[in-house]
Amino acid sequence: IIEHLCSAPCGECLPDSPFGHHYPSGYPRSVLRKSKYSSPDEAIVISSSNKLVRFQNVDIREFKMTLGNHPSATSGPPVMLDSEPFSPRKVMTLEQYESTRPSRRKRRQLKLSLQQRHNILVKERGFAFEEVKHAWQEALEIRKQRKETLERGLALMKWDEVWESTCRKFSRLVDGAV
Repeated sequence: IIEHLCSAPCGECLPDSPFGHHYPSGYPRSVLRKSKYSSPDEAIVISSSNKLVRFQNVDIREFKMTLGNHPSATSGPPVMLDSEPFSPRKVMTLEQYESTRPSRRKRRQLKLSLQQRHNILVKERGFAFEEVKHAWQEALEIRKQRKETLERGLALMKWDEVWESTCRKFSRLVDGAV
């Protein structure tokens, strides 16, 4: 789900706003994170610059998953969002969204297992088993190449240090002999 928050200047989300909404805690619940202010007084100081922002609507678009090409998947083939939405977009006020949204999932709940990835791609999206296998092998090969590049880079850094140290010692030896 991709959520697009529309903004417009006003001040509806601030405490004691002349625009009407008052929240029990002084602030509306955040869609993105917990409030970083420990008290409403601190926010008033921060927002006293006469620049106000209000999030009015939430635009929700849902996309199916498709076979991806990014090598970061640690188990199974890589997946990504399809380019076309599969359901009509939903637009609702931020207050409606906050009152109806499910609780935030834990990080481990967001991760797809090998079996889940395979079921989504083969059974739901119609990819052939060989296509999924090929994408997974490509991702593994890219990860292997990246690891080799990193290890080779670290080894070359060690050789550079040894070479520079040798050059310094040789320079001191030559300078001391003159």
